[in-house]
Amino acid sequence: YAAGVVRQRISPRFPLASQQHELLAFTEGFAWSLVAVNVLKLAVGRTRPFAVRDDIDKTKILEDEKEQFISFPSGHSASAAATAFFIFHDLSDYLVHEVLADRHPVLRYGVGYALPLAGALGATSTVMFSRIKDQRHWLSDTLTGAFIGGTMATAFYTMHFDERGQPRKRREAGKRTDASPQGFTVYLSPSAPNAPVGLSLGMQF
Repeated sequence: YAAGVVRQRISPRFPLASQQHELLAFTEGFAWSLVAVNVLKLAVGRTRPFAVRDDIDKTKILEDEKEQFISFPSGHSASAAATAFFIFHDLSDYLVHEVLADRHPVLRYGVGYALPLAGALGATSTVMFSRIKDQRHWLSDTLTGAFIGGTMATAFYTMHFDERGQPRKRREAGKRTDASPQGFTVYLSPSAPNAPVGLSLGMQF
């Protein structure tokens, strides 16, 4: 995404060019995934598989002693999921709403949504499997890490982009952009003329 931003400055028509919005959203999702993972690692202190299994020669695994107690959750799985699922959302929105917008729904969503999702799941699962196979993590470590990464990627993508993949516009302070304001307002007003004396309380969504 960083390279895409630089390339977009040089040639906006470059196929892999990207705007600053993608870079910012991706960086936020990836960074917060790592923050969440490392906080949990230190809080839980779970022992890695190679450190507790008797059938593994620990001398052949070059890990610091402190690395033996930060198994949960898997940082590699979280990083893979954060990257893969952000690209999935970005690519699928581009395919569904631009490239395949006029195609049959089966082709539109089958190619534009299902294939990128399969790619994201495949890439994340490959990393998860490798971490289990290398005896660095338990299955629950990788599942939790992948969940954190995928959730962060989805959350920050949704915060920055709408349902069509377009950057969300920030409202200026004190101004309404349409007739249906975001959030809600609590107000007090006099009761209707023919109603008993008093005040009415209402909320505008």
